[in-house]
Amino acid sequence: MTHLKLQNVTCKHRLHVPHLDLNSGMYGLIGPNGAGKTTLLRAVAGFLPVKGNIDASSVAIARTGADILLSGSTVAQHLRAAEHVRDRFDMGYAEELLDSLSVDKRSKNRSLSTGQRQLVACATALAARTPVTLLDEPFNGLDAPTRTRLRELIIAHAAATPDWLLVLSSHRAEDLVGLVDQVITMHDGTVNKPTDLEFQRPHYPVLSGSTKDVEQALALADALPLHQSSLGSTTKVNAWSPVPFPDDTVNAAQITVSYLDDGQLIDSLVSRAHESTRTPQEES
Repeated sequence: MTHLKLQNVTCKHRLHVPHLDLNSGMYGLIGPNGAGKTTLLRAVAGFLPVKGNIDASSVAIARTGADILLSGSTVAQHLRAAEHVRDRFDMGYAEELLDSLSVDKRSKNRSLSTGQRQLVACATALAARTPVTLLDEPFNGLDAPTRTRLRELIIAHAAATPDWLLVLSSHRAEDLVGLVDQVITMHDGTVNKPTDLEFQRPHYPVLSGSTKDVEQALALADALPLHQSSLGSTTKVNAWSPVPFPDDTVNAAQITVSYLDDGQLIDSLVSRAHESTRTPQEES
């Protein structure tokens, strides 16, 4: 079975992974810029020295931005170099992906835009046909139609690749929506355990009703208000509940309850991860 396991991994005092155990599936790695996402992925790919233990199936990584390294003078030469070092590299598939993304294989590498370099890196990683693929901010520098096309290709790759493990990083929740089922949050080099979105959704209710009834519901459920707004006599509160928000509380308090969509839920998970790592000096 495809796996990726990290135990007590540290790197350059900027990465701390007490324990991370992933099996096949699609995971979103999210945190603000500077959180350590690229450091984590480069460490997993073997590009950085680490302390601790990393146990992983064969890995391919698509780096991001200035970190992207393309071999040769043209895209075609880069693909041939990848084919030379990767036993399972699928040249036909790489060319098909780049054609779908409107990248000319005859293009000079130095003439490629940041977004085009990102696409070449992604196509190369996917065509490596490794059990584990790491895509570092793959949507950076892409316009909306190209982002949509790349998302479609990633989803198609997943459907055609049983037992595949993908970790896709981003600092934006919208990049992960519709792609991943589990989210790994990062803040200031600390990596948290993956969170299943459907499992967490009932813990993040949105309560609407009179201020008195909403406050009563929060108290009954021992829920924590995260964001509150009011319009006239109606109050709306985004909350976090330690248990799935109970139906009997809704009935007793005479309020309406809805739940966050995936983008809102991911943003809330990131915010809670940030709050959990704040120091006393930051809180004061």
